Amino acid sequence: MTLEFIDIKVCAVLSAMLVMCILISCGNNSIVGIWEPNGSGYEMEFYDDGTMSSKHGTGKYETIDNHLRILDMGFMGQVLSYDYEINGDTLILINDSGIRREYTKKK
Repeated sequence: MTLEFIDIKVCAVLSAMLVMCILISCGNNSIVGIWEPNGSGYEMEFYDDGTMSSKHGTGKYETIDNHLRILDMGFMGQVLSYDYEINGDTLILINDSGIRREYTKKK
């Protein structure tokens, strides 16, 4: 075996490991799932097809970077907009007024 062939194999293995790490870390920060409020509020479920449900009915959502927009939830065309963070099993929603609500992912 030549040194160049070994370098190519090492690069391929390292690249595959990097891709796996990226995929694993992305899955941990997914908004998809059922979230229970810590305190007041209501349970929300986000599906991987861009739909969601809560006690207010069903609707659509989109996430861009750390921004969540809830659409078509029956609020007379109003779009609900939040900044959000996911830390492990905790979802933090922050509305435009700076009010924070925390949710725990249901297992």
